[in-house]
Amino acid sequence: MQGKAGAEISESDFISMSQRVLIIEDEPAQRRILEEMVKRFGFEAISAEDGHRAMELLAGAQGATINLAILDLMMPGMGGLEFLERLETFAVPVLGYGTNAFPGFYLTESGYDVEHRVDSVEEITDIWRNRFELKTDDRAIVVANPVVNQMDLALHNQILDSGLKAAEENHITGKAVTPFLLEYFHTQSKGESLRVNIDIIKANSHLAALIAISLNK
Repeated sequence: MQGKAGAEISESDFISMSQRVLIIEDEPAQRRILEEMVKRFGFEAISAEDGHRAMELLAGAQGATINLAILDLMMPGMGGLEFLERLETFAVPVLGYGTNAFPGFYLTESGYDVEHRVDSVEEITDIWRNRFELKTDDRAIVVANPVVNQMDLALHNQILDSGLKAAEENHITGKAVTPFLLEYFHTQSKGESLRVNIDIIKANSHLAALIAISLNK
């Protein structure tokens, strides 16, 4: 595999480590795929099905042991963006990897800015090491990693608008809206949303692996 900067990775690079990754994803199938990818790269995976459960984990005894988080934006209950806002109360920094905007899942931008930008894996690990030296490393770092090849914007907006209308017509509200929209995207995009989903999983797992390698150099 190759990273964003073209760094070659082999299985031998993934040395034994006790790093923990928090996976926040409401779709069971997506969650299992991410868990397996994270474990393959030598991490311990901790999963939360929504933002509320993730907050409980961060506030509990495991919170200080979580090193990285992979976050889904579209979730029932507390969504990804509300979760990000609440992270400030836990002193958890959010870094945009090569971007000034928080990713919008199928799109590279969600319309929300990221306060801190980093343009290399080395910058991320430098921040982590500085927090360790300053003894402020008792919380995770969230790295926002935008998808490289986003869904066509016009197609995305068309499906989103018609999906929201279909949800309203079918009296689908509250927590049921997100899974309905995800399935609607899947069927209406003719595989395009699945392609983006797979790209996101691969990119996030790969970036986590590059960070792990850099931290252990």
